[in-house]
Amino acid sequence: DVGAHVGIFSLCAGVRVGPSGRVFAFEFGPDTAATLRSPDGFPPIAPPLEVIEKAVSDSDAGVTFYAYRASMAASMARANVETLNPEVRSEPARELSVESVTLDAFTAERGLRPDVIKIDVEGAEFRVLQGARRMLAGGSPLIFCEIHPQQMQNVGGSVAELLDFVASLGETATPID
Repeated sequence: DVGAHVGIFSLCAGVRVGPSGRVFAFEFGPDTAATLRSPDGFPPIAPPLEVIEKAVSDSDAGVTFYAYRASMAASMARANVETLNPEVRSEPARELSVESVTLDAFTAERGLRPDVIKIDVEGAEFRVLQGARRMLAGGSPLIFCEIHPQQMQNVGGSVAELLDFVASLGETATPID
């Protein structure tokens, strides 16, 4: 679960895979990761769910993020949080330097071949997929990816580039609206 936020999809996936499966919830935001670790009203976080407090990107060198409290609008572009986000803020977005990991590095290190990947990263979708090139070339999992065209432009990518990348892997993107 790339961009797990408070873990709704992670928890559902954990129930679905049961004790024999594994779910990795990637959430870099300090406020949202804290909520994900102990969400009120949800069962306690336990295997098969593991929280990874890192951003997923196209590099393991770390990234700059902008976040506003527990908002869902955290992004690699300040404009995505302060301009495109309809949330009323009482202060500017915080600039955060966070650890990052590529899906290629994470899956290789742990010897994983994911069956399903959910991506919701407020404009960094293309960067996440670029960091999964080797993993995806070896046989693609089912990917559910929320696309944010304007936010993606602010992060330095485009829907056309993302679709071309998917096609270069011999895969097809199918819109679900």
